[in-house]
Amino acid sequence: MNPIIRDPAKLFAPATVQVEHRADGSRVLRSPMPLGGVPDKLGDHLLRWAAETPERTFIAERGADGEWSRLSYAETLARVRAVGSWLLGHNLSPERPVVVLSDNSVEMRC
Repeated sequence: MNPIIRDPAKLFAPATVQVEHRADGSRVLRSPMPLGGVPDKLGDHLLRWAAETPERTFIAERGADGEWSRLSYAETLARVRAVGSWLLGHNLSPERPVVVLSDNSVEMRC
């Protein structure tokens, strides 16, 4: 398991910003730091972390009893794949969408 990094200099980029002052009074703020590589799909993050740290908590919420209910990266990936399979099997389209009506919860995110 990787040690927890607590040094702010290693956790965060330098607090620098470039400010462009425009004639209309607006300002454009830019970071001088390059963004670096980003995945093509957001799901690539889930795939990566499910492979690298499958048991690490991905998402959690407190239950009515005050205890934490947690889902690991591996559990979340399994649920995402199950939902994806279900959706593919139901011939959905813009004319036949799915709507989830629910309170915000771990169950509706995965």
